[in-house]
Amino acid sequence: MSESFFLDLETRASLEWDEFLGLVKTHSSIGREVKGRIQPYRIGQEKELRAELRRTKAMASFLLDHPSWGAEQAALLHDIKDIRRSLHQAREGFVLTTVELFECKRLLHLLGRLRKAMYLPLDPQECSRAAVGHPGLAFLTSLRPRGSTALLRLLSCGGQSPQTFSLTEAYSPILGKLRRRKEELDRRLSAERAVANELLRPDGLRLGRDEEITVQRGSSGASRCQEAGCFILRSENAHALVFRLRPSPKALKWTEELEVLVIAEEREGKTIRAKLSKAIGEQAEGLLEDLERMGRFDLLLAKSQLANSYRGVLPHLLPASSTVVFRLEEGRHWPMSVRMMESGVPFHPLSIELLKGSALVSGANMSGKTVLLKTIGLSCAMAQHGFLAPSRAMEWALRDFLFFSTRRREQDGLSAFAAEVAGIKRVLGHHRRVGLLLLDELARGTNPTEGFAINAALLLRTNQLPGSALFTSHFEGLAQATGVMHWQMAGLGEISLEQVRALIRQGGEAILSRVMQYRLERVEPERRVPHDALKIALLLGLEEEVIELARRFTQTLQQSPPELEHLGKSPAPAAVTRKQKMLQLDSPRQGVLLL
Repeated sequence: MSESFFLDLETRASLEWDEFLGLVKTHSSIGREVKGRIQPYRIGQEKELRAELRRTKAMASFLLDHPSWGAEQAALLHDIKDIRRSLHQAREGFVLTTVELFECKRLLHLLGRLRKAMYLPLDPQECSRAAVGHPGLAFLTSLRPRGSTALLRLLSCGGQSPQTFSLTEAYSPILGKLRRRKEELDRRLSAERAVANELLRPDGLRLGRDEEITVQRGSSGASRCQEAGCFILRSENAHALVFRLRPSPKALKWTEELEVLVIAEEREGKTIRAKLSKAIGEQAEGLLEDLERMGRFDLLLAKSQLANSYRGVLPHLLPASSTVVFRLEEGRHWPMSVRMMESGVPFHPLSIELLKGSALVSGANMSGKTVLLKTIGLSCAMAQHGFLAPSRAMEWALRDFLFFSTRRREQDGLSAFAAEVAGIKRVLGHHRRVGLLLLDELARGTNPTEGFAINAALLLRTNQLPGSALFTSHFEGLAQATGVMHWQMAGLGEISLEQVRALIRQGGEAILSRVMQYRLERVEPERRVPHDALKIALLLGLEEEVIELARRFTQTLQQSPPELEHLGKSPAPAAVTRKQKMLQLDSPRQGVLLL
């Protein structure tokens, strides 16, 4: 089963999964690659998931006790280059360049430092704490790099520092002889150049690197160069003459010998590089594994650092037999919470408990229903990928997939309804799998009667599935008609329309956010859907005259709902019994919609 099935593109976008992963700041290119291929743990992988969550929690706790340790390892990871291509080439018998050999040496040095750090050489002040049972870094055993001290010594031959690499004479006596002869010939050629420069010194002239000099026509320098036997006129124009140093017979011989020595040195260097490349190739498999470990360690470090920023807790994995499938206490949708904190607006934590089957959340517009669904979905996705939960407590059961259905802003009319139906059709095709369905105001663009019927039918249908589903809706009487668990956002239910008017008269900023209650509470199925729209519209600045007219219409609709259903009012409690009969329910958990 693929990652795209666990989170399809629509769900991934709605939950802001990619935005969340963007907050996971890995420190190396390999760490970023490992993060990019992160996969959810599946049903049947509970043991592996628990181990990953415990490791993440242990790392997060350790970082709180040793903040400087985390910064040091992040800096080391930042310096690690992805040299897998060079390692593959060495394993296949290619000869590496001097730069590639240096990169291998640098990697071995960094791996050694990381390995040492993972054994936790504590500061003296911390030793007493370690002695009384500090867990240290035992949880990193599987991520410790093995490295190769023998290979590092080989690449450091000749007493080289970790920051440098060259083919020293210690690798080959022949190489030393060739280099010493080259140095001797260079000294002799330099001596000849020095003699020529001494001739030019009275005129303030000096040979260039190409052993040429340009002098003004008719100058004393031009005369001196013409009279001296060690210069050749190479070119001239109306204003200047260009002379070149004439090599002596000895210099010509030395230059020819030097060219031969350069070729011999390159040949000997290649022989040395071939031997070193072969040694690296023999260790390539282990080094490739070490790089993968470093990528995983990088991701673990980034996950733990992020978890400490939101005070992440260890989510508790529920058994498949548990009636409760999800419980969240003061949970937060972290990407949304970050944006709100940057804007100076608080995020209101949310708490909820879901059982197997279907449940319904009702509440006014802007009361937080969609945020609740996003928070539940993202919390499940995070936990199932091995992240700590941004909440006070969390319990959940593994899911085969998560599905979030909501109307995007660009969708409207039939296109929105078609997209909703297509998504639900696809999900119901996986009815044998254990999923978590989050449906946000399904069929909101249809007429009330059909919208009610579709929601009721799907509540009953998903109630029969092995997974769980949470619907949000404004339709009146859905919970009572289907018998599902009913939750309600508090919204503005605690203040009246007159109190809203008083608040507006008092003035102040962000009145709506101050009075809106984002608290979620469990209610009886027959509880009416909150009628807060007029209060919200008034707080948003709609004309008082319009609000008053709407209030009068509302009173009329509540008094005689059957006669005014054509105005678009959701079914009133009096009409619920009729719909229950239409649904022909056998029990709250089983039913068939007869259309």
